[in-house]
Amino acid sequence: MTDTRKAIHAYVTNDAHEQWQSFAADAGVSVSAMLEVLGSSLPSTKFPTREPEIEMTDLIRNARKVDAQRRRRS
Repeated sequence: MTDTRKAIHAYVTNDAHEQWQSFAADAGVSVSAMLEVLGSSLPSTKFPTREPEIEMTDLIRNARKVDAQRRRRS
């Protein structure tokens, strides 16, 4: 099975970087898994008509699933 993931690169402040890393470590997930879950929850329309509906506990639970799937593939 070929992995079809693509990289996202961003420059953020030191504080923002530390916040991402700290949150991910405390939640037991990777930042990339959190980004994948957030990305898949974004609306597909250009101008969303309602607020996104993702809770932090759902984000963490789904990010853990993504990390587990990635570990099984490698």
